[in-house]
Amino acid sequence: MGLKYYLATKVENWAMANEIADNLETAGWVQTYRWTSHGSNGNVENLGLSVKKEVAELEVKGVLAADVLVVLAPGGRGTHTEIGVALGAGKPVIIWAEREKDFRSSDGQITTFYYHSLVTLLVCKKEEALKNILAWSKKYKKSVETGLWA
Repeated sequence: MGLKYYLATKVENWAMANEIADNLETAGWVQTYRWTSHGSNGNVENLGLSVKKEVAELEVKGVLAADVLVVLAPGGRGTHTEIGVALGAGKPVIIWAEREKDFRSSDGQITTFYYHSLVTLLVCKKEEALKNILAWSKKYKKSVETGLWA
């Protein structure tokens, strides 16, 4: 069985998020929560306060239930909150972008947290992303089995 994962990105990337999620699930991974299923393609902006509160709880629970957080860059405010939840819980984070510039914010900087020891940055075309994520998971599983993952 594959890893349990939570997939984070900005709402505007919902279609790519669904495509990557479908590919990971085909490879045997299990998504802990699919945020793109609520609202309009994952956007809760026009939904009521109670729905927003519920979604916030479900997203945090999804990150905490995952073995790994997979991030499609560029992300938004929520994405960086999810990265913080994952790092705070000691979970590995894979941040993928097709271009290195997608890691940068509007001021051209890369957040310090992208350099955290639990973070792996992947820069590759979409067609290579799944292969690289699965290769990372093999190394991760082996390090967990041998007790090298702390």
